[in-house]
Amino acid sequence: MRLLGLIFDNLGLKLLALVMAWAVWFMTREGLTEERVIWMDIKVVVVQGEDEVVARATPPGVNITVTGTARAVADFDGLVSPVAILQVKSEHFPPTGEWNTTETFVLRDLQLPESFDRTALRAKTMEPNVIEVKIDRIAVREFPVEAPPVPTVAGSVVKVLQPTTTATVRGTMANLDSLDGSIKTTINRDAVISMVRAMGSDHTISQRIDLDIDPVQQSTFHLLELVEPDSLAARVEVSNVVTKGFTVPVRIFYSSAMTADAASRTLRFAPVNLLNEPLNWNEGEAGGLPTMSLRLRGSPVSMAKVDRTALIAFVIADDMPAEDVAPLKLHVDGLPVGVSTEGDVFIHVQIDR
Repeated sequence: MRLLGLIFDNLGLKLLALVMAWAVWFMTREGLTEERVIWMDIKVVVVQGEDEVVARATPPGVNITVTGTARAVADFDGLVSPVAILQVKSEHFPPTGEWNTTETFVLRDLQLPESFDRTALRAKTMEPNVIEVKIDRIAVREFPVEAPPVPTVAGSVVKVLQPTTTATVRGTMANLDSLDGSIKTTINRDAVISMVRAMGSDHTISQRIDLDIDPVQQSTFHLLELVEPDSLAARVEVSNVVTKGFTVPVRIFYSSAMTADAASRTLRFAPVNLLNEPLNWNEGEAGGLPTMSLRLRGSPVSMAKVDRTALIAFVIADDMPAEDVAPLKLHVDGLPVGVSTEGDVFIHVQIDR
């Protein structure tokens, strides 16, 4: 019982004393001075003339030793990625006639984060103790744009049409000079292959494609800005053509709308066709129709749909002029979409007397 009395007698006074002891300890701790090294990134801000210069700091961050009350130091150290501002003003710009300069800044030039409580904290030192800021003047120049090399795609013919020929670029003089007088470009080969896959029954397709900067200039071009146009591009044409020969019979077609004079004429193929080697002409035997080797062209998809038994080749008697012998254009029916003759074909026709 005596032991319980020692614990619970005057319990209120004992608890009060405990609280007061903790308060004294806390107040003493809060008043203690503490020192800590904190890393801060440096953000360079051009206060005036941001269209005239660009500035970058070396190093991009510093260690700053802060001192103050333990609570204030702990709170400031708890910030995520604190950033100190370094202002570049017109008085720091390169002298007239010069393209760049380097200015040196020290700790007192930094604007510490707003959460830096100057009543309870002090920035004591900075490591390194100076920050060098390189300030470059901005220029705008026009450059010729080199046409990109034509990519090779098996089975297809690729042409580069209407590429961007000139571009206006904004950047530092050093970066502009590194372009060596022109902008070099390339075409993304995967984009061209996608065009080939999208052709379907078309044997030719064209599309406007943005050009990439040549790898030799990419690292520099990341530091530059295109002013006009806002992107470099070219029209790319891809042809995926297959040619194949078909032997087909040839007819002379008389329409029901022929004039009386034309209807009175009987036409036949002229013997001169035998001498016209490109036709690969073959006279019909025993009253059969003459035949010829016809070259057709189209995309692989379309050419696979050609049915030689459905092909009908003919000339139109209505086209015959008032001459004894004349070349008439050959027409072909039964061709799938995307297939055509390899150029115009003409066959000599004469009046049968």
